[in-house]
Amino acid sequence: MAMREYNPFARMDNISKQDKENDQEISAAEEKISSGDVEAKSESMKVDTDESNGKDPSLNDDGNAVEATKRTPPPIPPKKFPNEISVKAHTEMKNPPPVPPKKFASVDKSSQMNSNIIVTDAKISGTGVKVSEGLIPMAKESEGFGEIDLSGNDNVSANTLNSEDEDVSSGEMKNNSKVFWDEQEEWKLNVLSRVVNVSISDPVQADRSFTNPNPPVMYLVSTDPTGTKVRRRYSDFDWLRELLQTRYVGIMVPPLPEKKIGSSKAFIQSRMRGLNLFMNRLLENPYLKSDSATKLFLEAEALADWEQGKKAEGITNGSQRNEGQTRWMQALTNYTLPKEADSLVLDITKQVDSLEGVMKTLLSSCAALVANAFTYSSSLQEFTAKYQDVVRSEETAVNHSLEHSNVSGNQLVKVLQSMGGTFTRWSELQGEEPKILERLLQEILKYEHACVLKLKELLKLRKEIIRCHEKALETKIKRDREKTTLENSGRMDKVKKLEAKLQEDRERVQITYDHALFMTKGLFFSEIDRFAARKVQGLNEMMGSLSSAFDAHTKQMQEMWAGSMQLLHTRRT
Repeated sequence: MAMREYNPFARMDNISKQDKENDQEISAAEEKISSGDVEAKSESMKVDTDESNGKDPSLNDDGNAVEATKRTPPPIPPKKFPNEISVKAHTEMKNPPPVPPKKFASVDKSSQMNSNIIVTDAKISGTGVKVSEGLIPMAKESEGFGEIDLSGNDNVSANTLNSEDEDVSSGEMKNNSKVFWDEQEEWKLNVLSRVVNVSISDPVQADRSFTNPNPPVMYLVSTDPTGTKVRRRYSDFDWLRELLQTRYVGIMVPPLPEKKIGSSKAFIQSRMRGLNLFMNRLLENPYLKSDSATKLFLEAEALADWEQGKKAEGITNGSQRNEGQTRWMQALTNYTLPKEADSLVLDITKQVDSLEGVMKTLLSSCAALVANAFTYSSSLQEFTAKYQDVVRSEETAVNHSLEHSNVSGNQLVKVLQSMGGTFTRWSELQGEEPKILERLLQEILKYEHACVLKLKELLKLRKEIIRCHEKALETKIKRDREKTTLENSGRMDKVKKLEAKLQEDRERVQITYDHALFMTKGLFFSEIDRFAARKVQGLNEMMGSLSSAFDAHTKQMQEMWAGSMQLLHTRRT
């Protein structure tokens, strides 16, 4: 029986719901034990007075030892996140993450890691917590994620290693790192060298019925060179995208066309082109291309196999059979963030915000350009139709004219007919121009704008995860203070009950921390470093297609006008 894969981030969606409840519980508990605080303070003052009088506070008036049951609570740290909170909070956990091995893990070892990291829940947020310019709480000497020790192993001191061992270990790590990334690049090149061409065509919609008033459109997905052909609806494409976005934390999975209901031919054709863009961009990523869900999407021909496969993808342990997912987790595990990661994220966020704004304005202008092109084409078609009315009118007049006027009348009709042919051809060619602008300019710009929006969503989600981590850390600190106060008050029964909630707090802090770290690593490794390069590549491809189409269109226009001039010259001679 297949078992659901354990996911360390599966509880992320419950964290924000618990924050409010935790705050209420902590506030109520602090009010109940306020008397305990007073007692603890009084005891502390008594100890200070005894010491000042030269009396040993550990002995009573009879000289007997006093049982030490009370402790002074630790000072309350200021509510400033994240720079003034040390990462020691992470090392206090009872169940810290494992210490990374000195040697880079092989594929088999890496597959033991959980690779199903959920990042699609954008609703999590930490309310009431200040979000600073920095990211996850870190020690003051740290400059970013790359400086944070995730091992949680504070029992091993760096002083226990001699310099010779450190030099050997450092050299070994560098060598292993080079071997790992060389092998990783070789794998990626090998995956991308296997050409897979996917085309979306032949949209078919079932007949409407009383029970199914809006039947879905089924698209034919053809794959070369395998030759497989499958039928998929829009919701199937959406299933694939959502699953991949869930599995590959930090990767911006290509966007799909907008979710709209429509049945017109123009709507279906436009959506089909958008689905083609989605599949082509998806297959450019070696990790997504190698994922088992992608292969299932392209290869499961029978409907029963497709539905059964979708269920299996949702419940089985993908890290045991999914090469793309395993490779991705290996890459994130071995990837080291730059020290200036925080400032780089802020810079890219500003760039994305700026680019999104100018692209929105550009799309507005492009829409007006396409609309004007359609208007011009429509006006030319109307002019051509009116001109043909003139030609027919002259033809009728010549047929009913006197015999002596037929020669000149026939010449006029021939000239009008020749010009009518030129206008008709002109109208036909001009009708292609707005289609070129719409398909090769407007739709591509819309797609690139959608990619920018998706990256913006990932950056926003990352910020919300960090807020959630800050809130979880604040809750843990409050609970620790509550525990100390209860211990000082001698209420050990309350302390025992509080331990379960403290363990949940520790787990929540670690979950949110790991989630934010892997999200940041994924963004840097997959998106941020190649953001500009991908925009350049996309715009170059767009201009190449647009230039080629208009070049062919212009040649046809030139041939038409050259033919018209040749006919005019012939008539004159």
